[in-house]
Amino acid sequence: MPAWMDRKQRSALPAAFLMLAFLVLAQVASAKDRVALLIGNSRYDNSALSLKNPANDVAAMGKKLAALGFVVISAQDASRSDMDRALGAFERQLKGAELGLFFYAGHGSQAGGENFLLATDFQGTTSGAVKEYSLTLGRVRDTFANAKPDAGIVILDACRDNPLAITLDQTGKPAGLARAKSATGLLVAYATDPGNVAFEGTSDNSIFTTALLKHISEPGLDVRLMFGRVRQDVVLRTRGAQVPWVEESLIGEFSMNPSMASGGREAMIARDIEMWRRVSAKTTPQAYQSYLDAFPNGMFRDFAHQRISRLSYSANLPQDKKPRQITELDVTSDTEKIAAALGILGFTPQSRSAPDIEELELAAAAYRASLGEDAALTQDNLFADASRLLLYLGGNVGKQIQVDIAALSSIDQTLIVARDAYAELEQVAAGDESAKPILEQARADIAAIERAQTEVLAQLDQERAYYEELMEQANANFPDYMVERTIGVAVTRSAPVDDEKLAGRAKLFLKHVNQAANAETRGSYQWLSDFLPQS
Repeated sequence: MPAWMDRKQRSALPAAFLMLAFLVLAQVASAKDRVALLIGNSRYDNSALSLKNPANDVAAMGKKLAALGFVVISAQDASRSDMDRALGAFERQLKGAELGLFFYAGHGSQAGGENFLLATDFQGTTSGAVKEYSLTLGRVRDTFANAKPDAGIVILDACRDNPLAITLDQTGKPAGLARAKSATGLLVAYATDPGNVAFEGTSDNSIFTTALLKHISEPGLDVRLMFGRVRQDVVLRTRGAQVPWVEESLIGEFSMNPSMASGGREAMIARDIEMWRRVSAKTTPQAYQSYLDAFPNGMFRDFAHQRISRLSYSANLPQDKKPRQITELDVTSDTEKIAAALGILGFTPQSRSAPDIEELELAAAAYRASLGEDAALTQDNLFADASRLLLYLGGNVGKQIQVDIAALSSIDQTLIVARDAYAELEQVAAGDESAKPILEQARADIAAIERAQTEVLAQLDQERAYYEELMEQANANFPDYMVERTIGVAVTRSAPVDDEKLAGRAKLFLKHVNQAANAETRGSYQWLSDFLPQS
């Protein structure tokens, strides 16, 4: 035992060993409850369809999942009958499991709204041939429905471009896979968004699988966030040409690597966003001051100052100046929408409970007072004010996403250079003792870069989630106000400033809100491409 270890540390050893044993046993026990089927089709009978990476993707995924405690079933270069047999074996193992995962790498196509995963013995160019020599996504989903695991994950790196893509589907659908709604308890991840094709890449694995391998074993990370990081990596790598897509209906949280503790993770979370979320549901100036005390230079600093000013103004009016009756606004009409608007503006608590009419009247009176004596309070003004605030808040979060994506891109490049330099240093240090201190410093530098990478990733997780939350609020409550003229509404001054840069960011957020409302683009993360570094 090292001499530097004190008595207290030595006495803690048995407990530490017991904890380690517990973690190991927990991982072994969970292995029976986690099952994966991996199919990678590289060598097709039609040589024009042959691919380099699917077999590599399955081999790499198999090693990674086995290390995470999965029972792994693999099928490489599988014919239609091979795929059927593998799926049957998977279903038997899957019954009653905690988590099941299906991964397919190879060619995929769509016909009549169904997705087909092509077997290696595929022949022909018609939709009939596709159906005969393919495994359908519907059949995979049925397997999960029959086995009833607690959660299921389907990963399809199956949109590889190929010379037959135009003729595989006679219905006129574009290349790639079709959008399919996820069943309850199931997450379906596509390498790219509906109708598009994914890139093989120039390395041993596809671009999508490379990103997946990078993030799949991150400790304690919910699978939704994990796929968010995968998507982010792919968008960065392809400059927005490929945007992975996820359809999910999971109940509860699931991590691919739950057995390892994510120590200190709370310190890396974007506490700025989390605290703003909490205080923005409050109706007192003190709540916003607590935010400023914690984050004097925070992302929402100007919004907090604006909120304090408006709430304080209405609260400090003399009694005879406070409006009691608001003839312009009838809170009994369109009550839920009025409650949502007043909540967004900070005059009622934001909650899911049914709005109380008396509370709404008092909140509306306080809001009316904050406008000044000459301003009118109508539904239109109120909804426009709340909508404008959402647009500017979204633009503000978007700015931070852009900054952090640029930082992440820079860190990724720095890490590549640092690891290459370290490999060269290792060779030098092998024959030169004097180089070993430099090697140790290089190792410490790489660890510091990796910590910075982890921190930025955690911040982006929070920023993306809040950006989506604001988009959902805008479309759910004020779709009629999601137009450019709302950004210019000046009567109520809901946003703290009116400079061109902030207005430009609000316009970009408005574009993304409208994309999220469009049936064709709803659920897509193409908006991430707008935040990529320019060079």
